[in-house]
Amino acid sequence: MAASQGSAGTIASRGSATSRGSADAGAPRASAGSGTSRGSAGVAGAPRSAGEPGAHPGAVRGAVEPGEEFLSRERVVRVAIAIADADGLPALSMRRIAGDLGVSTMALYRYVGGKDALILQMVETAVGDFPFPAKRPTNWRDGIEQAARLQWAAYRRHLWLPGAVTLNRPQLLPNLAMHTDAVLRSVAGLGIDASTAMYAAITVFGYVRGVALNLEPEAQAEQDTGMTADEWADHHADRLTNLMQTADLPGFQALPNGFDFDYDLDQLFEFGLTLVLNGLATTLTP
Repeated sequence: MAASQGSAGTIASRGSATSRGSADAGAPRASAGSGTSRGSAGVAGAPRSAGEPGAHPGAVRGAVEPGEEFLSRERVVRVAIAIADADGLPALSMRRIAGDLGVSTMALYRYVGGKDALILQMVETAVGDFPFPAKRPTNWRDGIEQAARLQWAAYRRHLWLPGAVTLNRPQLLPNLAMHTDAVLRSVAGLGIDASTAMYAAITVFGYVRGVALNLEPEAQAEQDTGMTADEWADHHADRLTNLMQTADLPGFQALPNGFDFDYDLDQLFEFGLTLVLNGLATTLTP
C-alpha cells in the first residue's frame, strides 16, 4: 500500500484482515451445513460457570432416534466448532447444530448436555488442537514463549475462542490449565515466590488473549465494509491528515511525513510478546 501523504503524523494502517475460519496450523476441521450470516462480534453465549467436559450435568438419556446412531460427543462438538468458526459464537444454537446433523435438538443433550456445557467442550477441544510437544524447552523464556505461541495459534484458528475464555475466573479445563502450568513449570527453578509465578502466568495469558480479542472484530469489519485494513486506511487518509493538522496531538505531528504504519495483528503480537518476555526477565531473573 502506498504511504499516506500529508502533514507529519499521518498514519496509514496496514495488514490484511483475518478471514473467519482460516486454517493456520493444521488443526482438524468439521464441516457445518449452510448457516446464518455472521452475527455481531462478542462473547454472547460464553459460559459463565466452570466445568469439566464429559460430565454433562442435566444430560437426558432416552431412546435412540433415527440418525442418532451416527452421533458422538466428538462429532457434536466438532460441528459446533465449525459453526462458530464460520459465523461466530452468537450464531451457535442447539437447534442449528441439530439441523446440521439431521437430528432433533433433544438428541444433542444426550451427548453434550446444555449449551454452556457444550461451549466448555468446544474450548477444551479447540485448545487441545494445539498441544504442547512431549519435549519442553529447558530455558524459562523459551517455555513461556512456546505457551504464548500455541495460544495465539489456537486463537488465530478459532476467532471466537478469545471471547469464550476468561481471565479472572478461568474455566477448569485440562487443556486450558496446561497453559498456566507451562508458565509455572518454566519459572519453577528461578527462586521466585508462588504469587509472582502465578502473576507471570496470568500476565502472559492476558496479553495473548487481549491482542487476540481484536481478530474477530477485524474479520467482521472487513466483511461489513468490503475493505481490508489497508483499503480502509487509504479511504480515510484525508480525514486522518486533517485530524493530525488540527488537533493538539504533538506526538503524532512529530512523526515523519508519509509515515506508513503496518497495523498488522500478527506483527503486533510479535512485538508485544518480546516486550512481555523482556519485562518478565527483569522480574524473574537476577
